[in-house]
Amino acid sequence: MAVVTAFAFCLRTALARVRDVDAEALAATRGPALVVAAGVLLGALLIGLAALRGMPNWQSIPSNWDSVWHANTIRFIVDTGQASPTHMGDLRNVETHEALYYPSTFHALAAVFSQLSGAAPTTAYTLNSLAAAIWLFPVSAATLTWQLLRTRTDEWRTAGSAATAAALSGSFTALPYIEFDTASMPNLAAYGIAVPTMVLVVSALRHRDRIPLAVLALLGVFSVHITGGVVAVLFVAGWWMFEALWHPVRGRLADFVNLLVIAVPTVVLLLPQFLGVIQQAEIIVGHAFVTHEGKKRALIDAVVQHTRHLNDFPIQWVLIILAAIGAIVLVVRRVWWPLAVWLLLVVSIVHSSAPFGGPIGALTGKFSDLFYSDPRRLSGVITMLLTAAVGIAVFTLASAAVAGARRLVDKGSPRAWNAATAAILVAVSIGIGLAYLPRAQFLFGEKYDRVMVDSKDLEAWAYLAKLPGARDTLIGDANTDGTAWMYAVAGLHPLWTHYDYPVQQGPGYHRFIFWAYADDADSDPRVAEAVKALNIRYVVTSTPVVRGFVMPDGLVSLDRSRSWEKIYDNGEARIYEWRGDER
Repeated sequence: MAVVTAFAFCLRTALARVRDVDAEALAATRGPALVVAAGVLLGALLIGLAALRGMPNWQSIPSNWDSVWHANTIRFIVDTGQASPTHMGDLRNVETHEALYYPSTFHALAAVFSQLSGAAPTTAYTLNSLAAAIWLFPVSAATLTWQLLRTRTDEWRTAGSAATAAALSGSFTALPYIEFDTASMPNLAAYGIAVPTMVLVVSALRHRDRIPLAVLALLGVFSVHITGGVVAVLFVAGWWMFEALWHPVRGRLADFVNLLVIAVPTVVLLLPQFLGVIQQAEIIVGHAFVTHEGKKRALIDAVVQHTRHLNDFPIQWVLIILAAIGAIVLVVRRVWWPLAVWLLLVVSIVHSSAPFGGPIGALTGKFSDLFYSDPRRLSGVITMLLTAAVGIAVFTLASAAVAGARRLVDKGSPRAWNAATAAILVAVSIGIGLAYLPRAQFLFGEKYDRVMVDSKDLEAWAYLAKLPGARDTLIGDANTDGTAWMYAVAGLHPLWTHYDYPVQQGPGYHRFIFWAYADDADSDPRVAEAVKALNIRYVVTSTPVVRGFVMPDGLVSLDRSRSWEKIYDNGEARIYEWRGDER
């Protein structure tokens, strides 16, 4: 910390000669800054209220798909100190330790929080996820809106629109609620910092002393999750093509060179991560979410934010109509790049839902694959743009209504009318936020239902942890029944650290044999060989399993095998000990 602080101080001193004093004078003044801060706090309060009301069991173990991996990764970093995103195979591929890239910055930060606070890894996972969800998106909405309008209108109107967008950010279903519900926490956090990173990069063209910071920010957002970095680059590219090329900051060539100065060192620093991603390209491209409902339906769903996961809820017509009004305002003010990016994202959603053919489909597919061709992730990016548009629309409509009333009444001080405008904006923001509060709190708490892991599972793991050799051997388990949580919760090392079928990521020969044939140990010598190679002494099974999945074939009939002795059964969780060597 001391070294980094000293380096930053020296860098700021060294770059003082290139600082643009005139540009620094354009910084937000105190009044508008306080207005924006108030909007951010209101938005955070509404999201926080949804979390508070929706998560009475917030310290329970969530039942969604990816949360177990995130919590196990936090525990792994706490235990080993290894936080490199290219070394996550040490945790996931327990037999082969085959290299695996997975962005781990979110987990590393949660691990530091766990160490400093003493919170369990599971608690650190939940609290850090909530912090990202509550704080980042109001800040992101205000930042993007400020960037769109600051050069197009006066500071107070910009501040009013930015504050309104921040306050309304808690009303959209996609971000942060759907991402939280699906446990896409690194993606959630990366989306939350993508816009501030984009704005920092754009501002570095004028404030050249910010270039080193822009490099670090871009490196950071890619390290949190690749898709967040793609969003930041996409927004910068859209801004460059539709605004900066026509209205350069310092000149087209100078601007391009400055962007290269930011991009080149970032790419060099990220090269190990990019190489890791390339090795997993087939897995990423293999994701498909075709709806089989046709392109027309896909287009409608994309425009009205009714894509995958979002279609479980009624369309947010109020927000969609307001976003359309905000888009008109942007057109009038000749802010083109958000509309161009929105169009690209809509086309990508349509392709993901109902693929195009020919060259257009191939080109669109390459872009969509950056988001796993997932309409849910693409819709989240669109939400960032819609939030800014809605904030602009609500502020514009409120200002117009108050201006009309002022002309009719022809009385009152400007301060009183400004207060009336502020009151309308607050009332509308709170009203819309409360209207959508039920779905928000449902999505926050839906998976904290104690279905996959409940008190009986915890009792079984506590019992297992006290058995001889339990902490020194690998615990045989299924990859669908929640037992993967035993590492994050109890420090035991399971055969599977993720809800992950063998076809997803190579499990290794012996792990697959155990997965498929463990209960045939009496007659299949491969099982004894696998038990020895994996150093397995105990097996834990539990009910129920993840939706739509079943217990692995090898763990269905352990009771019938003389090679496995049941030593614990509380009606839900069962523990078996290996006796094959005694036969």
